[in-house]
Amino acid sequence: QGSTTELNGKSTLQVGNGYWLIASKSATLDTGPGTTPTAAIWDPFKLTIAPGWNQIGNPYPYDVKWQAILEWNGSPAGINLLRTFNGTWQTGTELEKFSGGFVMNAGSSSVTLEIPTFKDPSINNGRQGSPGMEVKNPIDNQDWDLTLDLEQGGLINTLGGLGMHHAASEGYDPFDDFNLPRFTDFIELNHLDKELHHFSYSKDVVPFSENHTWGFSVESNSTESVTMKWDNSFFGENSKQLVLWDVHLQRGFDMRKINHYIFNKVSSGHFKIFYGDENYVKEKTSVEQLVFHEVFPNPASDRVVISFSVPAEEQVTIEVIDLLGRKMSTIADGNFKPGYHEVMWNTLDDSGSTLTNGIYITRVKSLHSDQQKRLIINK
Repeated sequence: QGSTTELNGKSTLQVGNGYWLIASKSATLDTGPGTTPTAAIWDPFKLTIAPGWNQIGNPYPYDVKWQAILEWNGSPAGINLLRTFNGTWQTGTELEKFSGGFVMNAGSSSVTLEIPTFKDPSINNGRQGSPGMEVKNPIDNQDWDLTLDLEQGGLINTLGGLGMHHAASEGYDPFDDFNLPRFTDFIELNHLDKELHHFSYSKDVVPFSENHTWGFSVESNSTESVTMKWDNSFFGENSKQLVLWDVHLQRGFDMRKINHYIFNKVSSGHFKIFYGDENYVKEKTSVEQLVFHEVFPNPASDRVVISFSVPAEEQVTIEVIDLLGRKMSTIADGNFKPGYHEVMWNTLDDSGSTLTNGIYITRVKSLHSDQQKRLIINK
C-alpha cells in the first residue's frame, strides 16, 4: 500500500487489501471459513488508497465494475486505471470476486474509496467500458496516442506508450501511466526523467505541439532479444513524421513504414521517438560523423545487410577483407546523401564466387573515417 511489505505466518490478512504470492510449485490454498464485511447500500465498505501503488482486493463475493467504483466516489483526482496480472500486466475492467488488482494514487495524500454494494448487470452481459484504450486519431490531430508493446521470451508488457492531448500537461495528468512494482521477471518501458512516487512513467502524453521528442529506456532482468511493436494503421495521410531512434546504434526507423523493431537488450535499450515535420526530424536524426551501425545477420549464409549513416553527402566505400588483409569484395563505392543507409551484399567475392566459411572483416570508410566490424560466414 504505497510500499512493499513482506508478511509472515503471524500476519493478518486485511479485508480490501490484495496479496501477492510467489510459489516454487503448484499448491492449493484453503482459506477456511470466513465472513464477508458488514456493509449496506447506505454504508458500503471503505478502502484507503495510499499515495503510490496499492494492491487492493474485492471485499465482496461478486464482481464489481472498476468504473462504477470511480463514479460512485465522484471520479477522485489521481485515481485512474486498475491493473491486473494474469501472466502479463493488463488493464482491468472489474475487481473479480476473491481477486484484486493494483491501483496508482498519483496524489500526495491518501484517498478513501467506498466500494458500492450493488451488482452491476453490465458485468454479466458484456457491456463493459474499455479504460486505457488508445486514442487512434491521425497523428496530426491534437489528440492521439500510441501503445508500444514489449515482448521478451514469454513476457508481454502492453502498458508503454506516448501521445499528445489538448488537455494534457508536461507533468502528471490522467492520460499518463506508470510501471508497476517488480515481483517476478519483468520487461518495462521507462520514460526518462518522468516518475511519480518513485515509479517511472510507462506512458507519457504531453500537450499538443508541432514537434516533440520522447526519450525512454527498455529495462528487464533478461538478456533475450526484445520485440517492440506498434500499430501504425491510424497515422493518416499527413506530413507528420514519427521516427524511432536507437540511441546506442545511432539508427532511425520510420514508424510509418514498419510496425515492430527487434533489438538485443545487451547492446541496446535506450531510445528516442521524434515527432514533427521533416526539418525537425532530419535535424534530430543527423549524425556528426560516419557511423557504421551493424552487419546483419551475423553469422550470415547468403545475404548480409550493412547499415551506416553519414553526416553530409560524401563518398563511402564498403569492402570485405579476409584476416590476412586481402580484399575479397567491394560492395559499394560512391556518394551517399546525409542520413541512414542500408546496403545488401550476397556474400560473393569480386569474381562472383561464393566466399568460403570463415571470419572476415567488413570495412566502411570515407574521407575522414575508417570503421570495421567482424563478420562470420557460415553456409
